[in-house]
Amino acid sequence: MTFAAFNQKINYEKNRQYAKNSAENYARIKTDFQRADYSIETLPRFARDMPALILGSGPSLDAALPFLGAFQGILFASPSQLDILEKWEIIPQRGRQLNYVCAVDTSDSVGDEQIRSDRDTYGMTLLTHPYISPRVLDVWHGNKRYFQLIANDPYFLDVYPWIRQGWSIAGSVNNLEVMIANWMGCSPIVLCGVDYCFPNGRARAQDWKKRGPYVWEPKPLQYVQETVPEGKTAASQEVLFYANLLLGIWKMFKIPLIQVGDQGSCHEIPFIQAEDIGKTITVPEITEATWAEVDKNMAEFDMHAFVDESGVGHFRYREEDIEGRKTARLALDEAIRREKFWEGK
Repeated sequence: MTFAAFNQKINYEKNRQYAKNSAENYARIKTDFQRADYSIETLPRFARDMPALILGSGPSLDAALPFLGAFQGILFASPSQLDILEKWEIIPQRGRQLNYVCAVDTSDSVGDEQIRSDRDTYGMTLLTHPYISPRVLDVWHGNKRYFQLIANDPYFLDVYPWIRQGWSIAGSVNNLEVMIANWMGCSPIVLCGVDYCFPNGRARAQDWKKRGPYVWEPKPLQYVQETVPEGKTAASQEVLFYANLLLGIWKMFKIPLIQVGDQGSCHEIPFIQAEDIGKTITVPEITEATWAEVDKNMAEFDMHAFVDESGVGHFRYREEDIEGRKTARLALDEAIRREKFWEGK
C-alpha cells in the first residue's frame, strides 16, 4: 500500500473519532454561537500587508527563538510549542504577541498535556474544529474561533451549519496554518520550525512537547527527542508526504511563502536566516522551473497538485487517476456501443 492510500485509510478510520467528539462538543459549541459568532470568518482579513509567522517544532525553531520577539506581524503556533514559547516570553501577557494557537489533533493529550488547565490562555485565540477532543475546550480559557475540518464524510458539515469556512485535512497542523494565513490575506507567510526533516541527526527543537513542571536549564543544541545516524536525514515516509502536501499547497495557490533556514525538506521554498526575522521580508519571484521541480518531487510520491477552471485547488494521486482512466474507458465503450445502436437502428 502506498502511503497516500494508507493515509486515506487512516482518515476514514478517524471519522469515528470525529463523530464521537462532534457529539460530545455539540451542546457546548451551540451555546457558544448563541452568545456570539465564533466562526473563523469573524477574524480580521488583510490586503497582503500583514506578515505571518508559523511556528513548528522542527530544529530550526532553536536558532529562531531569540529573534521571535522582534517579528512584526501575526504569530501562529500549535499546542506542542506553548511551553517553550512561554519560557521565551512569547506570550501576550509579557508584551509579545502570540496571536493564534491552532489545534487539529483529536487526542485528549492535546488538552491534558500540552495546553493544560493551569495555563493562562487569555489574550490568545484558539483556532480549532468541532471534532477536537472535548478536553481541549475544557482547558482553554481564552478566545476561540471554529472552522470546518473537511474530512471524508460530508455529514459533519451539516451538523454545525454556523461554521461555514473550512479546509481539507492537509497532513499536519502547519500546512493547515499556511492555508488559514493565506485565506486571511497575510503576506509574507514565514515558516519557522516547519522543517519536515533535518540533516545530521536532528529531528525536533529542544524541549518540544516538554511536560511541566520542569526546570528551565540551558541545554546544548544537540539535545533532541529523536536522533538518526550522522549524515542521514531525519524524515520518515509520513513526514516527507506532509512536506509534499505543503509543496502542493504552495504551488496551487502561489502562496507568498518563505522559510527560516535552508536545512528542511522543502528546499524549493526560498529562505531567510533566523536573525532576519525582525526585518522587512521580501519573497522573491518564483520561476516556472521551481514549480517544475515541485511537480517532480511530488511525482515521486505519486502526487500531483493543480487548480481547476473554477480556481479550486486539488491533489490527485496516481492510483486515483489510473482507476479514473479505467472508469472513463468503460463509459466511452458504453457510449460507442449506444452510438452504434442508434446508427444501425
